[in-house]
Amino acid sequence: MRLAWVACVLIACGNDHGTPIDVDAPPPPGTPIVTITAPRMNDSFYVTQSVTVTWSVMDDGSALTCDVAAIGTAQVAIMSNVAVTSGANDSATWTLSGVTPGPYQIQIACRDDASLTGSAKSAQFTVTAAPQDVSFSSQLVPLLARCSGAACHDAQFPQDGLDLTAANAYADVFDQPSAHCPAYKLVAPSDPNNSYLIFKIQGSGPCYVGSRMPKPPETLFSVEEI
Repeated sequence: MRLAWVACVLIACGNDHGTPIDVDAPPPPGTPIVTITAPRMNDSFYVTQSVTVTWSVMDDGSALTCDVAAIGTAQVAIMSNVAVTSGANDSATWTLSGVTPGPYQIQIACRDDASLTGSAKSAQFTVTAAPQDVSFSSQLVPLLARCSGAACHDAQFPQDGLDLTAANAYADVFDQPSAHCPAYKLVAPSDPNNSYLIFKIQGSGPCYVGSRMPKPPETLFSVEEI
């Protein structure tokens, strides 16, 4: 188990997923190693949704149990003493109704039958207020104007065939496949976490290609604008 822990440190195990806690101090031999795979860095969820937490534990013992909690504006217990199996993929659902919006991380602590505990924290994600009614023409078109200038996503020479001018933006993005990641829609209706346009303007996502939008000298989008 020590070799697995060292390998995890050397290769920055988890990247935008979960990473071991206190990597500067090696845990005792045989300590469970926890890896959190979801939620990912920069994921965002409305308070009307739920978060699916996925993780796995590697251990040389048996009778593993895990505590799952969210840490943010307050600590919220999600599951306690849930039995898991070494090497298996496990999951828990965190219902966000009533949760205070803000940045959060998932923390998972797993104990084995030798009373050794291994812990991990996920990358930071965001819980936001419920979506409001939005006007495409009056609220979104002015934002997209940062990307519809000359030699970018304009009407005359639209890069990747994507025209984000006021006359054509809606038809070009709504429920349309991305040229770079055809498995993802540019705007997947009611599903921002799987919308390629969101990946591009926030600078990360399951399928992120090229550079963040908009290009300099335009101002990047804030969290509120995204």
